[in-house]
Amino acid sequence: MSFFNSELGIAIAWICGVASFIYSLFQRNANIRLRAELHQTQNQVVNLQNSLNKTKVDVSKNEVTQNGEKNVHTGRNSGGMTINM
Repeated sequence: MSFFNSELGIAIAWICGVASFIYSLFQRNANIRLRAELHQTQNQVVNLQNSLNKTKVDVSKNEVTQNGEKNVHTGRNSGGMTINM
């Protein structure tokens, strides 16, 4: 018990207290960065969902067309195989 009341014990306790405070600051900054990255990722997911909702694909008579912001390859099935999507 006398060790905790000695100058060495008090110095060790003070060093541990300061070190834990500095560690908590680093962890807080890391947590803030992770939350920012999570928010960016969630925004990207929402943007992808919105773009998927805007894109409509029509499949009829072996012809594929896309009605959306960009048109992609449009052609007929020349192999005689029926495409059911």
